[in-house]
Amino acid sequence: MAFFEYERGRHYFQDFGHGAPVVCLHGLGNTGRVWAPQLQSLLMAGHRVIIPDLIGHGVSSDAQKGITPADQAVTVIALLDHLGLESTDVVGLSLGAMVALELSSRFPAVVTKLVVAGGFSRMDDQKSMRAIGEWIQDLNVEEGCLRRFKQTWLQLVGPDFIDTAQGLAVYQAWHAQAAVDNPKNHIWWCEGLRHYNVESVLCLVKAKTLVLFGANDQISPRVCSELIAAGIPGSELLEIPGQGHVFNVSSSGAFNDALDDFLGEPAHV
Repeated sequence: MAFFEYERGRHYFQDFGHGAPVVCLHGLGNTGRVWAPQLQSLLMAGHRVIIPDLIGHGVSSDAQKGITPADQAVTVIALLDHLGLESTDVVGLSLGAMVALELSSRFPAVVTKLVVAGGFSRMDDQKSMRAIGEWIQDLNVEEGCLRRFKQTWLQLVGPDFIDTAQGLAVYQAWHAQAAVDNPKNHIWWCEGLRHYNVESVLCLVKAKTLVLFGANDQISPRVCSELIAAGIPGSELLEIPGQGHVFNVSSSGAFNDALDDFLGEPAHV
């Protein structure tokens, strides 16, 4: 089964393997296929890997005006209920990290282990609000998603990755997805991010937490991850060498090693 219905939406997900479950949440403008570099490693480590397309992304239903990371967190709960799961490990990147933080602070008993990669604790500050306005302006034109993708490609994966065989293959796949994406979906998400701020509730996260940041991530620099780690009691902060914001792709080896080490540890020490 590839879809489940929730609140008038049709939500796409992939479900691989058996064992301890881990839900992987992608970033804005991407799809669950961004986790392809992690899939084999997680399966070989004995995990059941659940990868949804966030609402308004991939082949899930269109987003609605006002969509927020908190709304998506509730949809993840609905997915877990659909699958008969009471708890899971969660890995989130960028927008997916924001959803993961909402999920783990609002429903702390559900998240066993939490990995936050390239995340943000808030988007309602002045600098972020300016950036969101620029994103919306870029998106609100013909083929806006494709235009935005081309503009940010170098920042997403870094200069060392773009001309490799893997980099060219990823560019081809992501270009095709951006070409058919509906800009309105991404605009609704951007509008919803204006209201995102979990700084005051990070202390409610009970999951054993690993906060990852890319050494040369220009979109979510180290300070963003430091703020998250400082707010979650007992969390671990780890740098992933390399370049790009989507560093699970451009630095997949180091990212996979970090996941394997962390998810293999006991949930409570």
